[in-house]
Amino acid sequence: MSGGRGLAQPIRFGTSGWRGTLGDEITGPRMRALAVAIAQWAAESAGPRPRILIGHDTRFLGPQLRTEMASALAACGARVACAASPVPTPVVAHAVREGRADAGVVVTASHNRPADQGVKVIAAWGGGVTAEQAQRIESLAAAALVSGAPARRARLASATVDVVSPYLATLARLVAPAARSRAPRVVYDAFHGAGAGVADR
Repeated sequence: MSGGRGLAQPIRFGTSGWRGTLGDEITGPRMRALAVAIAQWAAESAGPRPRILIGHDTRFLGPQLRTEMASALAACGARVACAASPVPTPVVAHAVREGRADAGVVVTASHNRPADQGVKVIAAWGGGVTAEQAQRIESLAAAALVSGAPARRARLASATVDVVSPYLATLARLVAPAARSRAPRVVYDAFHGAGAGVADR
């Protein structure tokens, strides 16, 4: 995936991450540049081989962009694992908070328009990065973009993990047994959303 904005155009974070028009702001080379930045940022606190968990939602090209991100992270020395299926952002956040990774990345544009894609970055505490952390990642991404070679591609082993089952187990513990015993009737349809297979369960 190429084209769109030149590599020198800066990557700017909004709420919890980076979003933009797919094929213009969001391209494969720019995704790999961001991966370099995320790997370097994570290594600053977790050591040279940070564990990074990647998820994606059901938006167009989500799996392909996840692969771009994963291969670039691996090329930077990160230990990468990918969610086994599309997942909502809180599922990845839960796994990071539970200590299964040092940081998380979710390929998603959240509530933005269908033409958009993006990346959310989950910090070690299980929430979105702080303003200071976002600025650090932006700075590292700027350097990777200017270098003209954001990341070489690495062959990525198929390291997929089930992050949904532990998430649902935690929810089951948090929901009071008395509330569950009332067995409310709920009609739910995720349509094409990432909640399919998660919220219904």
